[in-house]
Amino acid sequence: MRTIALMHVYNEEAVLARTLEHLVEQGIEFYILDNESTDRTPEIVASYRGRGLIGSEVIPRTNGLFRHAEMLRRKELLCDELNADWFMNCDADEHRLPEFPGELLIDSIRRIDREGFNCLNMLEYVFIPTRESPDHSPESYHHTMTSYYLFEPQPRFRLNTWKHEPHRRINLIEDAGHRVRFDGMNPYPFNLPMRHYLFLSMRHFIKKYAGRRHPQSEIERGWHSWREAPKSSAITFPPASTLHRYDPNRPLVFDPRFPRRHHVVETMTTNAS
Repeated sequence: MRTIALMHVYNEEAVLARTLEHLVEQGIEFYILDNESTDRTPEIVASYRGRGLIGSEVIPRTNGLFRHAEMLRRKELLCDELNADWFMNCDADEHRLPEFPGELLIDSIRRIDREGFNCLNMLEYVFIPTRESPDHSPESYHHTMTSYYLFEPQPRFRLNTWKHEPHRRINLIEDAGHRVRFDGMNPYPFNLPMRHYLFLSMRHFIKKYAGRRHPQSEIERGWHSWREAPKSSAITFPPASTLHRYDPNRPLVFDPRFPRRHHVVETMTTNAS
């Protein structure tokens, strides 16, 4: 069974290699849309040709804007152009995990398919730096960053892994890519976990988000929120005592208590403004 991750990227050199390596380890192939990155992102993508990468293309960056909707539309078209049994819409800073120990993610998807379901949701556990541990390197962040919270603004907020059916029309834009929509959806009743690494340090936060701009039409739809040119001066990392602690020796065990409807960084920005 072939599952392809559809990913769009812009200047993700800090986290991209580890994310692509994780997909390879989990039996998932990937297709990359690059929004004219100016760092080492294209080089990293090219290094995976023949090892997970099935294709890539450049999406032009017009007037310096990150055009999220345009890239989601392209992904909708790719579902009819690529030969896959399942697709997932994912970001460069996400590590998606299997449901059970002893499985790879591809094994979980294969089993869910056999059971007759055609889409699945993942719980988004967000890993961030803390006051006690504010800096993490691209080489080791997936080992050293262990403080997290469950981000769940709505039930099934990450319902964006789905089974491909020829001529089925899918909609990624309605929910900004977080959830797919199509006729005849039959979601798997249980959630799989994912680790989401928003940023690795204050320096990475500034580089990744401080200059980011989006089309006004997307902002008016309620997309991007704090990602639209946040003020780094308003951000302070939370103490580790306010977050859950991840045990690398139990990689599929997460604490789902106290889910947050807003990202920690969004709350801090709001409180400081």
